[in-house]
Amino acid sequence: MKKLNKTFLLPLIVLIVALTVLPVLSYPAFFLQPTNISSYGQLYANSQYVVGEATKQRIDDATIYIYAGYAYIKGEDPTSINFEHPPLGKYVLGLSYVLFENSLILNVVIYAAFLGVFASLARIFTKNNWLILGSVLFLGTTRLIYVNVGQGMLDIFSALLLLSTFRVLFSSLPSLKKYIFAGFLVGALAATKYPFPSIALPIFLLLAWAFTQKELIKGLISLPVIALTYLGSYSVYFLHHSLTDFIAFEWFRLKWWIVDRNIPPFLIFQTLFFGAFRDWRDLHIVRSAVWSFSLPVLFVSQYVSFLFTKFDMKLVAVLGYSTTQIVLYGLGAASYDRYLISLIPLWLLVFVAGIDQYNSKKNYFSLLKKRFT
Repeated sequence: MKKLNKTFLLPLIVLIVALTVLPVLSYPAFFLQPTNISSYGQLYANSQYVVGEATKQRIDDATIYIYAGYAYIKGEDPTSINFEHPPLGKYVLGLSYVLFENSLILNVVIYAAFLGVFASLARIFTKNNWLILGSVLFLGTTRLIYVNVGQGMLDIFSALLLLSTFRVLFSSLPSLKKYIFAGFLVGALAATKYPFPSIALPIFLLLAWAFTQKELIKGLISLPVIALTYLGSYSVYFLHHSLTDFIAFEWFRLKWWIVDRNIPPFLIFQTLFFGAFRDWRDLHIVRSAVWSFSLPVLFVSQYVSFLFTKFDMKLVAVLGYSTTQIVLYGLGAASYDRYLISLIPLWLLVFVAGIDQYNSKKNYFSLLKKRFT
């Protein structure tokens, strides 16, 4: 693997630091003022989660995640508040509040790590420093992504875990350490957003990669690591409950997710190509405030770019994962633009690889032409 040299590392760090300032400058009040956690508590107490669906004071996901994170970090059972999603990402929001009295500060750190891991992955597919810097700049100035940093959501953290999983699998770490570490990351991914059935795809990625590398036996070690990491995120729950209780809770949660969810398929493609989708409940149009035409262009361009690349299992893994994931989003309940956050960097990696190899071929043919004319 090509290492980041010192002369390139400095401008990359400067760029990442500059990009992490972008969400802060866009929403200074969210980051520079203390989080009024008591008001979040009042909103929660009068919300649909406590009063019921008839309440006039409904709260959104970001609000409940921030309050739940605070409650968890204070020792609340993760299944008692916002049981729908696992607690790990919300613990990060709670930790941010404890450290800084602001629930979003750690989002900036996560965002910087997200850009850094992406740059490290891009280095695997190109040695062109300008391409890497340009792709990091594109990623960091994509409104859909940097606006999410200023919200109490789980998407940037999930995207960081996914990119880190790819980075570890593509690394030169000893096999045993690689699959233990990758198992931990996939387990953390499962512990951040409701994992069933979406977690099957990262697990398949991990085991398929181990199989192609003739390391399947060692790859299987990751499975108990994934399970232990996931269960570990519910440590507070297990102080007063058994594993049997937890299995009953998971069964209850599964039924909650699948009951009365008659959502039409492929809404995510409406969001991707048009920045809006038709709500299935009252048929009004839900528009994305952060959509741009560059997203469908990038989505299509990755497949065109792939035509210019040599066969590379790493590239096939990235493209195969992102394509399968968006199809699963289409078949499932995904509709909002935030579901694209974890896919955009993967599309960008394939695009960068294609541009790099296209330029290499172009230069090669130019040299041949000069030699024979």
